[in-house]
Amino acid sequence: MAATARKIWTDAEIRDTIAFGKDPWWVVRAIEAIFERQTEDEQRTESTNLNNKVGFGAADARLMSGFAKQIKEWRDGKSNYAFPLSPRQIAKARERMPKYAGQLAGIANAKLAAQRAEEGGG
Repeated sequence: MAATARKIWTDAEIRDTIAFGKDPWWVVRAIEAIFERQTEDEQRTESTNLNNKVGFGAADARLMSGFAKQIKEWRDGKSNYAFPLSPRQIAKARERMPKYAGQLAGIANAKLAAQRAEEGGG
């Protein structure tokens, strides 16, 4: 089977998709991806302890970590809601998440590179 062509994401494309895209799942996945980059201590305390340009910044750590934990509870079946975040929470995240477009593009493009390598098209 031939390897399928996959797009390389730019910061601008990620930023625009999060801020203006119609699919709220982009926002949910973006929150999860950045939260995963927080240290274990930062995740637990919903804060930023290291100034390493990875994960959430100090201004966003508490709110966005709270959203990430709510998403995890939803994925674990511990929520009765139809979607992991409310429309208001999605709107708030759309305001804050575009600043993480560089990290998100790096994550997405690293996954693409790994998939290409597995397919032998690396």
